[in-house]
Amino acid sequence: MDDLTQPPGPGHGDGHGHEGDGLLSVIGPWDGRVVFTAVHAGHDLRPELRDLMILDEATRSREEDPHTERLGARLESGMVMHRSRFETDLNRPRDTSVYREPDDCWGLDVWAGGRLPEEVVERSRQVHDAW
Repeated sequence: MDDLTQPPGPGHGDGHGHEGDGLLSVIGPWDGRVVFTAVHAGHDLRPELRDLMILDEATRSREEDPHTERLGARLESGMVMHRSRFETDLNRPRDTSVYREPDDCWGLDVWAGGRLPEEVVERSRQVHDAW
């Protein structure tokens, strides 16, 4: 199992009822006409990102979309992303999906040193690809 699909580990759940058991959950039979997606319900981060993040928890939680998977709970089928939008923003195209510097994410100082290293950015893009 590589670092992308590796669970974050004990004590690193999202604080929203998910305890780090993978990148995403695919729910239901997928035989109906409607499915739900919760693309920013997660709070998990890869260990290398946790180590680089300087954003405080309150700001991070405000910018994530916790509990959005509940909106689709009455539908039988859907997908829930368990990773934080600060790892990869699934509302954006792959090339701009990773917040590298404050201008990429509402002016927030997210990363130690002010900018995310390019090799870390590429691994986060792989999370976007996996979705």
